[in-house]
Amino acid sequence: MLSVDIKVKNQKSQKEEIIHCVAKMLPPCEALRDYFNTSTTFKKEITHYNSVATTLNEFGKTLGVNSFFDFCAECLGSRISLNPNSNVVDEDAVFVLKNLKMEGYTVGDRFTGFDLETSKLVLRTMAKMHAAFLSLKFKKPDVFKTKVLPNLGEAMVFVASDDMLDKMARTIQKYAARYPDCVPLLDRIGEGTKKMKNVFIYSKYREPFATLTHTDLWVNNILLKHQDGKPVHNVFIDFPLCVYGNPARDVLFFIYSSTNFEVLQTSVDELIKIYYEELINILQELKCDTSQLTYKLFLEEVDTAARDTEFCHCIFMLTPIYTVRGGIQDMSEWTTEFLVADNEENLHPNFHKKLHLMCIDFARRNWI
Repeated sequence: MLSVDIKVKNQKSQKEEIIHCVAKMLPPCEALRDYFNTSTTFKKEITHYNSVATTLNEFGKTLGVNSFFDFCAECLGSRISLNPNSNVVDEDAVFVLKNLKMEGYTVGDRFTGFDLETSKLVLRTMAKMHAAFLSLKFKKPDVFKTKVLPNLGEAMVFVASDDMLDKMARTIQKYAARYPDCVPLLDRIGEGTKKMKNVFIYSKYREPFATLTHTDLWVNNILLKHQDGKPVHNVFIDFPLCVYGNPARDVLFFIYSSTNFEVLQTSVDELIKIYYEELINILQELKCDTSQLTYKLFLEEVDTAARDTEFCHCIFMLTPIYTVRGGIQDMSEWTTEFLVADNEENLHPNFHKKLHLMCIDFARRNWI
């Protein structure tokens, strides 16, 4: 990722303007490119910012909504190659986004997570994102099917080896065993962790809730703007892994990966309800029939997501979230072994507290 300043000049007025941007390029090593399946996902993200965004904004205008896509950064240009006839992503692939940090947007502290007020804001924005695509699906199914759905296929092809999963499960069990209330749960924790094998190629979903699902909404992919010390707006970035799926995946992954300890201990059910109510309110404002989108059915989607993907997904992300600054190896030398949290000296102390809270809460809810 590069910071780019573009100087433009109005030929009539001769006035100059600086446009502040960020340019996203391919990962620096083959291991990362294979892991993220960049030959597919880079194209997918470009399509998201260009074609999908355009489709959604045009649909929004027919409903009298001029800011349907304000949950996402604006893309100013893109390419997959310098060769205009190429259809292959190569070293010259890049896309340029507006640099929202220059407008006061910031990234939160991944070691502590978001407070309750910020978490509510993020979940309401998430509900807006999901509702926008649901409304398009409900009202213009042919447009959704031809313009959006083709870009929501499976993204990553990474499948963890059995040896890696065994090592990851043993490591997590070792850390969890330090807490007496986790000891009776070790088998369940280990089995839940091993479900990571297929989390990135998981495509199970049910109607009517299925919509665009980001699948990677955690602190670093959320930009926040504050006013008078309070969060007032946020946008989501990094869409290469979006799929057509269960929106409860995004809800749970965000809550357990990115909220602070107080929120996790007191407000999980409240946040799930806030998300659902906002989703329904937006859909009703857009004149969509929500009679089938009951809270009971949504809670079934939550249970499905938690059991099938999100426990192992959250466990998996504990390592990159809580690896201390300076403890991450140079990205050009990255390997998948980094994802196993066996080098404890590189882990922030909050790693263990978050692991404990997650294991206890998922077990209490019969999600593992």
